[in-house]
Amino acid sequence: MSITCRRTARVVPYTSDLSSSATAPSSGLALHPRCAIHLSPFTFLPTRSLCRGAYPPPPPRARAPTQYAFCVLASPVGAYYRGGLEAIDALVVENFDRAAPRGVGNIKAAGNYAPDVAPASEAKAQGYPVCLYLDSKENAYVEEFSTSNFIGVTADGTVITPTSASILPSCTKGVVLQQARELGYKVEERPVPWEEVGTLKEVAACGTAVVLTPIKSIARGDKKHHLPGFDTIAKLYEAVTKLQRAEAPDLHGLTRVVCARPHEAL
Repeated sequence: MSITCRRTARVVPYTSDLSSSATAPSSGLALHPRCAIHLSPFTFLPTRSLCRGAYPPPPPRARAPTQYAFCVLASPVGAYYRGGLEAIDALVVENFDRAAPRGVGNIKAAGNYAPDVAPASEAKAQGYPVCLYLDSKENAYVEEFSTSNFIGVTADGTVITPTSASILPSCTKGVVLQQARELGYKVEERPVPWEEVGTLKEVAACGTAVVLTPIKSIARGDKKHHLPGFDTIAKLYEAVTKLQRAEAPDLHGLTRVVCARPHEAL
């Protein structure tokens, strides 16, 4: 069993009397070897903070609260797409933007997934399981897939990933890039212009559940760029998942053993 976690905030203060740990039944932790437990920390504003005990409650006001409730969801995740490590087709979204310039695209906020709902539904109806978004200012630079970061492999074998103030940071992507360096690949984190996509030999969507999902084609309008294979992506996928399953040396302290014995509620 492995633990994967995506960052939400640098510091989230909370007190022990406001947090609790539910008993985790051992049967619920008997996961498939290729599954992981996704820990998703989040904060929210309790309703009572808006109402202040008044009845009937006044309408909510847009203001910055002084207190938040802090929670962590733990759920098993496996391959995001049914076929596992099989290449899928992607469609560039032209009529919608994922995130605004100087907005909150780089923050793990619930509302950030809403802009993808309609485009993803339309893309799926056309036979594309995933969307690719370009920057909303110039529509000229690669940003992210629907729910995953973008990883590319150039003709000379360099592993690249785009940088932008609107891209959500990813712990999983950090591990993938780290493993790429250790396997001897050159790694570049930089802006990736759309024109460069047509020269890439491999592309993958990178995220907590998928780890890496190879892309076999990227369509934009009436043009489609076909990617011949995913040899490099497969090697990176194997390296990361071996770490998750404790089948490879963990040189950087990325994994921890949890629930070695039945968990007891605090």
